[in-house]
Amino acid sequence: MTAFEFSDLILSSPNFRSKVLVLSSEYGYMLVRVITTSGYTHSPPQPTVRKETRESCSFTKRPHTACGSAGVLTYDICVDNKSKAIKCLAIMFSVPYDYNQYENRFALGLFDASQSCDESLFNMMYNGNGPFIRDKCSSSEQKYSEQNFTLKGTMSPRAQAILKMEFWYNDPCRHSH
Repeated sequence: MTAFEFSDLILSSPNFRSKVLVLSSEYGYMLVRVITTSGYTHSPPQPTVRKETRESCSFTKRPHTACGSAGVLTYDICVDNKSKAIKCLAIMFSVPYDYNQYENRFALGLFDASQSCDESLFNMMYNGNGPFIRDKCSSSEQKYSEQNFTLKGTMSPRAQAILKMEFWYNDPCRHSH
């Protein structure tokens, strides 16, 4: 059973599911880190997402609380499992309990490889500015590019939110002739 199938069985809302697709043959993700500021990891992400693969995980609210599900996932971007990270991919998500006061949000960004996965990163991506794009879950594609990397993502505005994210490496050598 996948995280998506299992997440469909979760009765509590809000519920957040992430689907990451690596569309790069040059780079993969390594060393996943997760922090939740609200809720908990229901189905954890794979420790490694290999090149040209997909990965999914899910988060949910704590039972019997008036809090949603929110947090940050970070992945070190590496060529292989023996090389040092060249960048840190961060995915921030927030699925509130009370839609009268809040709305779903997500952010995608690329940081220095030394970026910590902590509450400071969550707060910066939720409220601040930095090397990322943030959206209030309009279900339309959001795109962030830096150097030769492009992140594309969408997230649904509902209580059982789904985020879909693609990671692209745009090799400049393939386009020059």
